[in-house]
Amino acid sequence: MTVLRYLPVLGLGLLFSVRATAQQMKLGLQPTLLKKEALLELNSDSQGLLLNRVPKSAISAGGPLFSATDGMFVYVTDPGEKCLYIKANGAWKKVADFSGITTDNIPEGATNLYFTQARARAAFSAGNGINISAAGVISNTGVLTFAGRTPDATGNIAPAATDYASFYLPWASKLTLTAGTGMKTTTTATKDLNINPAFTIDADNGSAIWNANKLASVPVSAIAPAANQVLTFNGTQWEPKAPAGGAGNYILNGTSTQAGASFNIAGSGDIGGSLQVGGNATMSGNALLMGRLTLNSLASATPGAANGKVLSLNATGDVIVTQTLPATRKIKLVAGSGVINFGAAGEQDLSADRTWQIGVDSFKNIWNANRIQNNAVATTAPADGDVLKWNAATQMYTPAEDITGGASYGTLGSRDIRNADAPDERYRMKIWQGPSPSGTGAGTVQYGPLGTSAFAWSVLAFRSGDYTTHLYFDKNTLAIREWEGSQKPLAPNTGTPINPWYKVVTTYGDNTFTAGGLLFGYKTSDASTETAQDAGNLFWDNTNKELGLGTSNPQATLDVNGDFKMGQNGTVLNGMIKFQMTLAISNFTINSQKQGMTNITVPAGTPALSTDATVMVSPVADLGTTGNGLAIAWARVNSGSQIRICILNASTSNYTVPNGTKFNVTVIQ
Repeated sequence: MTVLRYLPVLGLGLLFSVRATAQQMKLGLQPTLLKKEALLELNSDSQGLLLNRVPKSAISAGGPLFSATDGMFVYVTDPGEKCLYIKANGAWKKVADFSGITTDNIPEGATNLYFTQARARAAFSAGNGINISAAGVISNTGVLTFAGRTPDATGNIAPAATDYASFYLPWASKLTLTAGTGMKTTTTATKDLNINPAFTIDADNGSAIWNANKLASVPVSAIAPAANQVLTFNGTQWEPKAPAGGAGNYILNGTSTQAGASFNIAGSGDIGGSLQVGGNATMSGNALLMGRLTLNSLASATPGAANGKVLSLNATGDVIVTQTLPATRKIKLVAGSGVINFGAAGEQDLSADRTWQIGVDSFKNIWNANRIQNNAVATTAPADGDVLKWNAATQMYTPAEDITGGASYGTLGSRDIRNADAPDERYRMKIWQGPSPSGTGAGTVQYGPLGTSAFAWSVLAFRSGDYTTHLYFDKNTLAIREWEGSQKPLAPNTGTPINPWYKVVTTYGDNTFTAGGLLFGYKTSDASTETAQDAGNLFWDNTNKELGLGTSNPQATLDVNGDFKMGQNGTVLNGMIKFQMTLAISNFTINSQKQGMTNITVPAGTPALSTDATVMVSPVADLGTTGNGLAIAWARVNSGSQIRICILNASTSNYTVPNGTKFNVTVIQ
């Protein structure tokens, strides 16, 4: 057996890969004569390759080999199987049995199809009358008959009159018709349809039997119709009914017609569109208007003489004509506080003359507003720039300094933070409080930063032109966002990208950070953006650009003080150790076609090695000369301080490894 040990290639940091060189195996005769292109070669005159033998259940669903890799061969031992199976395209497939294939050729175009005689006969046989020769020729060897007659010299059988007798109707298939109701005469009383299916029936279409007595499955009345009547459905049947007099063409729905009418409707009518009447509209009943009553073209109308009558509404909403005007409406003013004089003394009749003048004294307090929405206004004289502010102690509006350029306050009526605006451009900031945590509608903020759990929260709204910036804070969250607009509801910024919420990263109040210690997300209580630090286990040496895991003093670009795992399905390892060891044997000779093994002690200071570690060994310099057939077959940990290596000599002469030969060793454990 020749084995070329794989060579290691270690990448940057923990990234590494191992590339194995080719391995070959030859069993049987002349094992040392290898073919480079063959991975496995069997050479024997008296032995063969025995494949794995399994029951059919092993490769069926639920079996241990059901999900095997494509390319696997097994021999199934079940009775009725006894054959090879191969795993291909994700399924186990039987290897074809070619024992029934012969050299008999049935050409199909450019393709040769091979069939045995027995299989061809089974596929195409029609009794003993057809034969398939060894050359694939199909011929007629029997005698075909039809109705007792054989084919003529050309292979045809002439038809006879009696051949198709059974295709006609039986002799007893006869029809007898008798003249009577609805039928006048027939050509004969009994007609044999086997001999001649021609038949003539003379129907009496004047008989009621040939008349329709239903329309759309609804009975038609037997009442004889009169002139100009039409069929009308009365709820039970169709019956003749006159729509109108013979001379008219109009709609009628009633027992009597109205003189001069084009149509009459006795019941209710519904007109979905507009109704236009060219002449006068006369109504004997009441007209109920659900919409407006509009009088058009009044400018061209000539009003009648004044008669003192007016239109008015009665208590039921009807428009009525009153014979006299309503009672006169009069007003009487008396000069006094706030009123200087008025145009006419005594009572003024507004029905006859509405001209009226009132002179007031605007300097009187009675004409000054002393209440706003029924709340008193103080008589204190305001200073320049003062504004009215509500004083809860005096329950009055009092003059006070303006807060232009300062801050204002408000309480949101809902949890929607988009309503926290700064509408007055004179204010630099407005402080909003969320709904009371114990009141109706309390809860976490809506349209605010996610991941919060606080019911007590506030937001500062800073206005800058047509933009508003929010500063949200609660018990453990601080976040900012820019909105578009200055009036509620605020809208997301229309720019690209849309401005989101940004949370401020925080840490526990008692924490003190160490320079170089890495930050990581943490949760002391319920904060969603809290960070913490563990500098003893996560450390970045910014001067030397080295990262330490499990240490605050890294000695490499990545220094892991502890076990590690590479890849999702990797194995947890304790470390990788690289060192150089020297062969200290004065006479280490390996005979031709043999292998030699020796133990080499690792250098002092090397950590204790594990016997289940993976060892990779390579010589510092070439072993022997080029083409001498020397190779390191394998290496393993012999003890905590020794490496055992095996060197293979595949050449035709012995070889002595020089004392002091050095080897580079990498141990993964």
